[in-house]
Amino acid sequence: IKLKSFPYRNLVRSKFLKNENSFISLTQDGVLVFTEANQGLVYKIIKTNMNEVTDFSISPYGQKILIQTESGLCSIRMSPNNNGIIIKSPNEKITCSPDFFFTLAKKSEPIEKNLQDFLKQNGIQKTNILNRSGCRTSPDNKLVITTLDGSLRLWSNETGLWITTLGDDFVSPFIDCAFSPDGSLIVALLKSKEYLIYPSEEKTFINIDEEEKFKNLSKWF
Repeated sequence: IKLKSFPYRNLVRSKFLKNENSFISLTQDGVLVFTEANQGLVYKIIKTNMNEVTDFSISPYGQKILIQTESGLCSIRMSPNNNGIIIKSPNEKITCSPDFFFTLAKKSEPIEKNLQDFLKQNGIQKTNILNRSGCRTSPDNKLVITTLDGSLRLWSNETGLWITTLGDDFVSPFIDCAFSPDGSLIVALLKSKEYLIYPSEEKTFINIDEEEKFKNLSKWF
């Protein structure tokens, strides 16, 4: 890939994140640039307000960034990459990846943006029963997720309106979905037997260190 000169001016160093799907670059005037590695798309820029930066390092799971300056000042920052997803493959391998679809792509809208109409369009007549394959309600009864049309969509159970599309146009369609018992995570099952785990709220941080938490995902359904 060929990167544009901006915003990489006065570049000090670039390093891949653990998953190698993206890398972080740091400029001399303390600007962190997060770039998707396949197409060279910049998906986040952060100004640290640090000058004369000489180097940086990333913690093993990519959650913290250590920045150092020429004067010997060290600063530890939390990685802003909080909207990542956990991927569990059919062979039980667990990896973490920034959700580039969520960050960069145009989210497809359902034909019907009203939940009741969407459910009827997809063959569900008893719309008061929302806990079944492809359609689940969150533990607090505020959100609904669906995979009825092959896309992972999030709805408000309070207003009955579409909120956003979390995943769409993947090589393998979504076939089922569920919330974690505490409602903080959304897990979606692809036809390829892979699980994708999303935060249900933007503030939620998915910690890949908690591998035990993701070993029995089938019990969430």
